Order: sequence, then C-alpha cells, then structure tokens
Amino acid sequence: MVWWEVLLIIIGFILIILGIIGAVAPVLPGPPLCWLSLVCLECTNYYDINNWVLIITGLFMLIITFLDYWIPAAGTKFFGGSKAGVWGSMVGVVAALLLFGITGIVGIILFPFLGALVGEMMVEKPLEQSFKAATGALLGFLAGTLMKILYGVVLLILYIVLLFI
Repeated sequence: MVWWEVLLIIIGFILIILGIIGAVAPVLPGPPLCWLSLVCLECTNYYDINNWVLIITGLFMLIITFLDYWIPAAGTKFFGGSKAGVWGSMVGVVAALLLFGITGIVGIILFPFLGALVGEMMVEKPLEQSFKAATGALLGFLAGTLMKILYGVVLLILYIVLLFI
C-alpha cells in the first residue's frame, strides 16, 4: 500500500467521524460526509467496493438529507401547525446554527421548537395549539437527527468491515 492510499483511508475515517458529529451538529452535512468516506476507500487500489454499495448508500444519503429538512416541517403540520409555524421552525434552525457556539446542542434542539411556537403565536393561535405544533417540530427534528446518526453508524460499521475483510 502506498502513502496516498493510507492518507485516503485516514481522510475517509475522519470524514465518517465528522459525518456522525454532523448528524447532531447541523453545521456539518453529516450524511454526505459519511458517504464520501466510502468514496475515499473506493479510490484506493487496495479496497474495491462494489459500485452497487456506493449507489445504494448514496441514494440513502440523498433520501436522508431530503427527509432531514422535510420531517420537521411535516411534524409541525401533522401536529396542527400552520405555515407560520413551519417557517418559525426553519428560522429557529438557522438561528441555532448562527449561535451554535453560544447555545450549543441545547440551542439546536430548543430553537426550532421556540421558532415554531413563536410562529404559531404570531398568527394568533391559542397557546395550547401553538405548543402542540412546536412539539411536532421538535419531534420531527429529533427523528431527522436519529436517522442521520443511524446512517452514520451503519456506514462506520461498513467502513470498518471493508477495511478488515
């Protein structure tokens, strides 16, 4: 094995760890980073990954990335939220990203909830209904995060298995 292949393997491992961190910290695009780790492994002469593995894991990456943005909005709507609640939740996510250093993981969980709550209250929905819609946004966000974590862990296991087989 030559030095650049070792470097690609190390870069791939770093990408998958960053991808798993990105599943929780939305500053990093978790699933794409995890998938790129397999591409790094494929670029070596030592490991030959079946193209179908790359295609299928790539499709899952695209689906999970799409669902990660769609599920919080769908959760807000499912729990009776309006467009204002959906937009409020999205504003909360952006605010959490901008203030991540200050608010940390608590802000990333709390800000979409608060954004949806404020959005619903701005269209003069009762507090109980606004709270319910905000809970939908929170549950949607947590579901998306769980999907990204599971994807990252599965790709980490696949990466390790491919390295040692």
